[in-house]
Amino acid sequence: LYNIGRCYLRASQPFNASDFFERAIDEAHRKTIRDSARIAYATSLLLAEQDSRFLETINQFKKSQLSPPLSAQLKKMESLFYLRKQQWDDAFRVLSSSDTLPPGDVTFSQLMELARRGKHLPRKSPLLGGLLSAILPGSGKMYVGRISDGLYSLFLVSGTAWLSYEGFRDRGISSGKGWLFGSLAAFFYTGNVYGSVTAVRQYNHQFRKKLSDEVAIQLNLLVNL
Repeated sequence: LYNIGRCYLRASQPFNASDFFERAIDEAHRKTIRDSARIAYATSLLLAEQDSRFLETINQFKKSQLSPPLSAQLKKMESLFYLRKQQWDDAFRVLSSSDTLPPGDVTFSQLMELARRGKHLPRKSPLLGGLLSAILPGSGKMYVGRISDGLYSLFLVSGTAWLSYEGFRDRGISSGKGWLFGSLAAFFYTGNVYGSVTAVRQYNHQFRKKLSDEVAIQLNLLVNL
């Protein structure tokens, strides 16, 4: 039953795996097999994103006497749960409470580093990016390091605004050139502000996405342990 569950787990079918692990827990007579099945059961719940059942199972396991390797595995899973939920402080707390680690196990330090990076993710303000570009076109994009995009927006808005000014200066309020380029300037200016807000959001998202991908890698490694 345990091995069938492992097959389902490696086939990315954690729901089916959890059923076999649960049966293995009930029917196993050897403590080592039962403990391994319990850890695998928790792993399948974690991968199936059964959050409430996973936390309930983890809390039950904490009351049991587990061997140091299985106890370490339990803490890895709990920390990965919080890392995936982007609850960096909780992940850090779980990892910091690990007093005894298996010899040569570097996973804890890797997970701790992910928790530290999560707590200090670069976060820039979309509102500030929009305000900067409202004051000086393109500066909101420069705020997140997109210098060339920012300069392009600056020249585009200022160029069309200048052409509009020339039209109104030469022909007055009836200038077709003035109204044409004035409309374009207003359009580009609005797009510049919106684009700056979007650029800041993308900037923040790319760091969260990279960290989430690394957490996913650790989850995949957990299946193959």
